[in-house]
Amino acid sequence: WNLAVCYLNGNGVQRDETKGYSWAYQAADQGNELAINGLEAQGKTIKQIIERCSDPEYNVTLEGTQYEGRADRCERIRAGMELQYKIIKDKNGEDALECFYNGGSVGLISRWAVSDVIALLRLERVALKIKVKSCIPKSKRGARARNADVHLTLNLTERKPETPEERAARLKAEEEARRKAEEERLEQERRAEEKRIARERRKKKAKKMSIIASSLACVVL
Repeated sequence: WNLAVCYLNGNGVQRDETKGYSWAYQAADQGNELAINGLEAQGKTIKQIIERCSDPEYNVTLEGTQYEGRADRCERIRAGMELQYKIIKDKNGEDALECFYNGGSVGLISRWAVSDVIALLRLERVALKIKVKSCIPKSKRGARARNADVHLTLNLTERKPETPEERAARLKAEEEARRKAEEERLEQERRAEEKRIARERRKKKAKKMSIIASSLACVVL
């Protein structure tokens, strides 16, 4: 919890709310009363965050829609559509959620709006679905508009923290999946090499037969 406070306030380290909340949630999971009470006082417990995001008045705006063709992609999104997302580093090196529609980026949700949510996502404590609340495309905002006006709804559901046994089982399953994938890759490479060798042999045999045929033709002549 002390480390969480340092990151949240920038005491002796560069201020980083995502890291701060990450340490705070881990401390709270371990029963640290200061962390539990501190998060509750800030309205940052998982339950409070879920309630905040489910409030119809709560508003999250998509940022940076004017860059990299995002405004044009926003022309195709409508209210109620679900957007994909991933955690990235923005141009300032800060955590952000980048949102996608049909594989193309449509904008960012800055860490200032969702630093606590990003921390929980990194800890796999919540599942997140992002839906379009409203969208006014650039073309409908006026001739001078450079960006779309997109508002989002964040649907969060809590995930229980893993027990040591569950974590061990998950890691074992992931390792087994990686091992099988590697075996399949090596098997595919082996088969591809066998096919290549077979093709080379057929080519050599065909070339040899062609030479013999040419030699026999010369003898006949």
